[in-house]
Amino acid sequence: MSSSKIGFSRGIKLKGNINRILEMVAGGMGDHAIAGHFKDEEVEITSQCVRIIRTEMSELTRKAVTKASTSQAIKAANHDKDSAVRTGKGELLPQA
Repeated sequence: MSSSKIGFSRGIKLKGNINRILEMVAGGMGDHAIAGHFKDEEVEITSQCVRIIRTEMSELTRKAVTKASTSQAIKAANHDKDSAVRTGKGELLPQA
């Protein structure tokens, strides 16, 4: 995806596909069978993706995270990166 945001058309497809997954779950299908059906329809998702949608969707629809709190989290994460030191293995460690 070229942008960090989902556009209108992709948003409609996403919502529709989530609804299809939830309908298939309600119909008694398992995660692997659902992922297999989507692959048959040329939508490459994994059973792990199906499981996350099945188990976490209610939490993701419970409350919207604000843009302001997201912006603060990004700034804090970037600050943490800027104040860290890379080890020889590429790992980040806090500066002493």
